Amino acid sequence: MKKKILITLMILAIIFSGLVPKNVFAKSNDDLRSVTFSNWIRTLGSQYPLLESYGLVILKQPNLAVNNMSSLTNDQKIARRNVHEWLDEYSPKLIYVNENMYGLTQRVDQYYKSLYDLAGQINESEQAKSNFLNRFNRLENNFENTQFVLERTSNDLNAYKNLILADAQSFSEKAEKAIESLNGENGEATKLRKQIKELLAEIQDELIKILNNPNEVYDFSFKFGQQLYDLVKTSGENKTIDVASVEAIGKEIMNARDFQTKESASTIQQKQQEVTALFKKLTDAERQATEVTVVEDQILGFAEMVKREVAVFDNLANNFATLNSLLTNLKQEVISGKIDNKELQNQLKYLQTIVHDMSKQAKQFETFTTSIK
Repeated sequence: MKKKILITLMILAIIFSGLVPKNVFAKSNDDLRSVTFSNWIRTLGSQYPLLESYGLVILKQPNLAVNNMSSLTNDQKIARRNVHEWLDEYSPKLIYVNENMYGLTQRVDQYYKSLYDLAGQINESEQAKSNFLNRFNRLENNFENTQFVLERTSNDLNAYKNLILADAQSFSEKAEKAIESLNGENGEATKLRKQIKELLAEIQDELIKILNNPNEVYDFSFKFGQQLYDLVKTSGENKTIDVASVEAIGKEIMNARDFQTKESASTIQQKQQEVTALFKKLTDAERQATEVTVVEDQILGFAEMVKREVAVFDNLANNFATLNSLLTNLKQEVISGKIDNKELQNQLKYLQTIVHDMSKQAKQFETFTTSIK
């Protein structure tokens, strides 16, 4: 992985029965035009830097040492192991899936011209029909292989997601007990924990809004994602207490052209100032309680980003399965003779539109994910 961020994709296309009068059927959901990948591939990439950033910060967290709370320390170690597992096993799976999908789009381009030419002859020539089906079967095998990769990866990601959500919840429960043990008579540590958690959650929400803003997809969002990643990495290495050095990225955010991004920037800066003000009021016990809170926020933030990433991946996998099923239906229409030359060529055009959009988003994904290391 080098330096970039990404985001996600997709589209439409339709299948009518070519030998039946066009006015017999209304538009059906069972056609290529009903397939919409939205921005799933792009979004996978755009969220990637923030997810990786949380992971790096967790690896660099100071070791928590609260009296009579060894279980909290153990759960922190588990959180670090989970991050290592993501970085070593699951993050590369996303890269592999994207490469697989990009390779599929190239294969469609290779097959397209011959399939399109043969499609124009299927009603007049049995040989042309046979040649078309032979080529289409080979292309369909590529789609099925990609679907297998998506399904297998989805299963792996969901198993991992369930594990880290359970581990994060366990850590959170122990963190709450640790805060209670550090509370003074007035319960100030608990109050501070609640305030800081709310502020950090609001900061994360605004960061996600910026990364997922479709109006900030190109140069700005790539630069922002890279700078966010680098600053969070530095923050972790220096064992600073904040999740991200938000003040330092303020200038970069304000370079954005989009009004919504500037609004998010203003909100982030305001929340960061509030967090900083709270830090300045801390006693030693409250400082230790706050450290527990921030470590907890980072662990929960990482788990939440994994949850979001897996949800997007599942949407992508489900839409791809629908596309694959519709291609199988299209082949059956050709075999049974229920589609004419022109309609078959139209379907191939729709397919080409879909894969070109896939290719574009796969390149965006690569740009996002290779911009960090």
